[in-house]
Amino acid sequence: MLLSKIYDPLMMPLEQAVLKKKRKALLRHAAGRVLEIGSGSGLSFPHYPAHVTSFDAIEPDDRMRERSLPRLLRSRLPGMVQKGKAERLPFGDHSFDTIVVQLVLCSVEDPLQALEEIKRTAAPGAKILLLEHVRPPAGGAAADLLTPCWRNVCGNCHLNRETDKLMAAGGFHLEAVDGRVLLSIHASLDRQ
Repeated sequence: MLLSKIYDPLMMPLEQAVLKKKRKALLRHAAGRVLEIGSGSGLSFPHYPAHVTSFDAIEPDDRMRERSLPRLLRSRLPGMVQKGKAERLPFGDHSFDTIVVQLVLCSVEDPLQALEEIKRTAAPGAKILLLEHVRPPAGGAAADLLTPCWRNVCGNCHLNRETDKLMAAGGFHLEAVDGRVLLSIHASLDRQ
């Protein structure tokens, strides 16, 4: 996929200006058994705290996964990256204390199924940490117009996906939301 070849150089200005700081702030809350869904090229790996006891990541794109492995080794995270999709996680029920999703829910084919899988694999009391963009409050019509073309160029990314609303519909309680377009979200499950 072309995107996997150009992702890091294309995103580096945004990574340095905004995302790196947001990743650090978000990931300091990760603890215990951690799952990162859609780990990409591993840009988040250096920002995990030392008290992560085990780490699993899934990434569907073979090239992105290969590019992430050196970052995983340098980070000394206790775990691995394997092939997988958010809509069908290869892990048992209630396996993780923290689930991290960054710039992923905009591009999955079935975000509600991905959220169901997050619920299934989250241990009771698990932290759900997300860094996602959503349809902008101002300029939403432009995002709607650009999304069909953007999806083809940028790995199915929907500029207009309202991830925060999807999460609420999927049974998540948004405890802390920072931002209006690029959201850092701390969520918990509304378990009955």
